[in-house]
Amino acid sequence: MPSACSLCNHPEAQSRPWSDVYFQVSCRTCGVYHIQHLFFRMVMGFESERCVPLSCATRNASERGQTLDLADGNYQDIINSMPRLTPVEQMDLVLEYLEAKTGPDRLPVPLDPKTDYPIAYARGMAGMDFVINALQRKKWIYRIPAGSAGAEPKAQLTMEGHERLEARRKQPRGVTGWDRVDRCLKDAEERLSQAKTEEQFQSVGHLCRETLISLGQAVYDPERHPAPDGVKLSRTDAVRMLDAYVAKELHGKGNAETRALVKKADALTDALQHERTADFRTAAICLEATRSLVEMFAIIAGKRDR
Repeated sequence: MPSACSLCNHPEAQSRPWSDVYFQVSCRTCGVYHIQHLFFRMVMGFESERCVPLSCATRNASERGQTLDLADGNYQDIINSMPRLTPVEQMDLVLEYLEAKTGPDRLPVPLDPKTDYPIAYARGMAGMDFVINALQRKKWIYRIPAGSAGAEPKAQLTMEGHERLEARRKQPRGVTGWDRVDRCLKDAEERLSQAKTEEQFQSVGHLCRETLISLGQAVYDPERHPAPDGVKLSRTDAVRMLDAYVAKELHGKGNAETRALVKKADALTDALQHERTADFRTAAICLEATRSLVEMFAIIAGKRDR
């Protein structure tokens, strides 16, 4: 049975048998999780950096009231499913965490980069330090250093931090944070609202096509999402970029269906661009399919996680 946390090696973690094949571990850093006996022996040989995504997964699941089971058959899928967040998105996660943990008394909340880096999906203490320092520079949080008696460092939201969260909640649901995707989608919506001729409705298809290309460029990473046939993908091949992304990031039954939707949305944009009798209905259907696909990829990328 583990004498320390199997993932982060925190010495004060508590472990107990959970079943014939699992231990349950309670850790300040990683939350509560179950680890398979066989995988426990495997993870002892992992480099610490390889365990960071697992710590992020178990801690965030624990914060949601869930308990992850870590096993030799699923740990790689868990690592692969970790969201790739921008620093601003990480900052927003910390703000949301502080808000959720703050009680009616508004007292500061423990926030230690050594143990709380998983809540921001940061790459360890150094990554969390960067996020916290950026929050302080923005004056979104007020930080209280660790006390001399071994007390943890703490933080609390400032009024500016509360205002930041309120502003985010008022954003339209479709805003993804992928600037070019949002801009292309907005342009397509405006073009549809103003279109009156066949050529103008066709141009909605062109903007939807640009949206899909921008979406592919936003999520696709050549090293993380290699094409199945090993061919280097063009930066304008929306279907193959999105297909490679889904193949790597989305596991289970939804994989094939989502990839099929990508191809159908692309087919709609292509058909609209070449439809000489294009009208409002065909353009609106194309735009709605594109908008829905963008929202699906925002979900896969973790942008809609609570």
